[in-house]
Amino acid sequence: MAGTRRGRCVAVGPIEVIVVTFSDAGRVSSIGPPLADLVSQGLFVVVDAVLVTRRPPDTVVISDLSDDVVPGWSAISPHPRPLLSAQDSGVVSAGLAHHHAAVLVAIEHSWVASFARDIADSGGAVVLHARIDASTVEIAARVDS
Repeated sequence: MAGTRRGRCVAVGPIEVIVVTFSDAGRVSSIGPPLADLVSQGLFVVVDAVLVTRRPPDTVVISDLSDDVVPGWSAISPHPRPLLSAQDSGVVSAGLAHHHAAVLVAIEHSWVASFARDIADSGGAVVLHARIDASTVEIAARVDS
């Protein structure tokens, strides 16, 4: 991931990228309410978001999310930072069928920064942040049970 679309990228991290696909590109706006709810709870900050749409015959359109696409988007992501690259969007677009869309959302886990500051104040340091996907957790649970 490189910040190439809108200038310099400054990420605090940890950053996670989530890709959500839609079989109907017109339904992309439905991502707004659940993201707004999570952001309002302070669980994370939306750092960057990109919309990728595949149209016939074989046209891929890549754009930043805006209030025109997702009503209220500027409140969900008021200070976007350029983190997602054209290469990131290209990887996702390769798997999209015609008339489908994907939203790439880069989120910063803001709760980790607060936790890391508290630990640092105690003389410690957060040295690893790993995310384990749901399918791996399910497999591990079956093996360990």
